Amino acid sequence: MKQVGRELGVRYVLEGSVRKGGNRVRITAQLIEAETGTHLWADRFDGPLEDIFDLQDQVAVDVAGAEPTLQSAEVHRSAARPTSDITAYDLYLRAVATFYPVAKDRVYSALGLLEQAIGIDPYYGPALSWAAVCYMRLVNDGWTVMPRIGEQLQRRDINHPSRHARRVSSLMQTAGTRLSQRPRPARFMADP
Repeated sequence: MKQVGRELGVRYVLEGSVRKGGNRVRITAQLIEAETGTHLWADRFDGPLEDIFDLQDQVAVDVAGAEPTLQSAEVHRSAARPTSDITAYDLYLRAVATFYPVAKDRVYSALGLLEQAIGIDPYYGPALSWAAVCYMRLVNDGWTVMPRIGEQLQRRDINHPSRHARRVSSLMQTAGTRLSQRPRPARFMADP
């Protein structure tokens, strides 16, 4: 499967078969991650031969319905994406080592290192994920002073939990947007 993926320049392959028995047809299809051979989705469709076009439509709808599974696979792949920048990687490793044992000052220090790593490589999934963990820890433990917060927000009730929840939500959305905007090759290939 790896070779097929490389030759076609695709990350995912949709493969299947059609078998006929008497006046019945069975269609099988499976979506496979080419690099790892991992099966992301599979289904079987049975029906009478005279309804072959209805069966074909059902296959098309179900394959299109595999999109959430494909998106989930892409999120996992992106989250594990290493950086090619050694400085960003070093900052990330230092941040993870700094985070434990968990204490307010350690979480802030780790967050500062992670924000530097994200500044170098804005698509670095593990750094984005750990930054979100730091923000969530700040909220959950009631450590209320947010780093790099604007003057306008500082004049408001900074201790209100909803302020922290919005920051975490914003960071998560930013991370998702950054990862979704990365250029990617074709998502899957179907045999015509």
